[in-house]
Amino acid sequence: MNKTGLLRRAPARVTGPAREHVHLVSRLLVAQAGAAAAVSLLFSRRTTSVVVTTLMLVAALCVLAALARTGTHAARTMVLSFEIVLIVFGLYRFVFERYVGGTVFAIVIATAMYHPAVVRAYGGVPAAAAGPSDVARGEGGVGRVGPGPSPIPDAAGGVLGESTGR
Repeated sequence: MNKTGLLRRAPARVTGPAREHVHLVSRLLVAQAGAAAAVSLLFSRRTTSVVVTTLMLVAALCVLAALARTGTHAARTMVLSFEIVLIVFGLYRFVFERYVGGTVFAIVIATAMYHPAVVRAYGGVPAAAAGPSDVARGEGGVGRVGPGPSPIPDAAGGVLGESTGR
């Protein structure tokens, strides 16, 4: 609680292996910005509109990389939305102008954002709902007690690996 008596939200903290996933996404976004600048400025006509558009895209990608580094669910949503827009725009340009540009990078980043470990790193899935593979690595799960894997609940009322008494 703060001095006014209102509750305040604790800042999101990304720890351990999740931090590595968040940093990977932000590094991919910076690499995408560099590739977009290099391809657009080196292999296209350098008109004022192309240069300005390229610089705006690079600036947007750098801001997005800084936002992605926060590790919040809202940041993941923004990155994913931006990358999907870039994919649609890139596919449109590929069909009509045979230009690939940064579409491949956008597909790689969007695919990485859907990986379960990255979703968990950005707070998309609570630790209690983590899958059995995460339990074996010690990343939480249902019924977590000790260092070994926890039992997995069974629909029949027992636990997988144990008899239900029938």
